[in-house]
Amino acid sequence: MSDQHKRPAWVITPQHEALEEDAGRSEVRSRGPWIQLDVRFREEFLARLKGARLSVFLAVALHIDGRFQAHPSIDTIADETGYDRKAILGAVSWLEANGLLRKVVEPA
Repeated sequence: MSDQHKRPAWVITPQHEALEEDAGRSEVRSRGPWIQLDVRFREEFLARLKGARLSVFLAVALHIDGRFQAHPSIDTIADETGYDRKAILGAVSWLEANGLLRKVVEPA
């Protein structure tokens, strides 16, 4: 199997440094995690990732923290995407079934 097929279609990258310029001054600052999409993401998911699926995927991704976890509530996702609870839960199920999201239940 080639290296291209071993890589995931998307990767969460930890904090990185970014060069920012402000009023003629340059400064390196740390930035939070970011998501990198491989071109295979386009080939494998883009045509199927529309509507609520895409919005929920992006909403969850934009909540990823430094531990590579995201914990937005259904209400938060609804506020951010405009979708109702039923659409969000359906999108979450689809995203899980297609390997784009993994729900982890932590013990109380």
